[in-house]
Amino acid sequence: MDRKRERVILETSRYRISGDVTLPPEGYKSRLSDHLNEPQREFVIVLDAIMTPFDDPDNRFRSQVVMINRSKIDVIFPENELKNVGEDY
Repeated sequence: MDRKRERVILETSRYRISGDVTLPPEGYKSRLSDHLNEPQREFVIVLDAIMTPFDDPDNRFRSQVVMINRSKIDVIFPENELKNVGEDY
């Protein structure tokens, strides 16, 4: 089955991670929220990940695959939904 990649940004207590998750191209479970809410899914797999430690943001590193325990994720959102509101907010 073909899968689509969705670029996400997620944060744990120690890292900000940006990368791709794979989702079905359409229909059932094609949304990020559906993917994350599957009860049997304990880990989120992020491809082409860039990890930035909060305690040393200048020391970023890249990994082809990162597996993150879902319970350790504080926030996750699609990168394309990130908008700078500037001073108009």
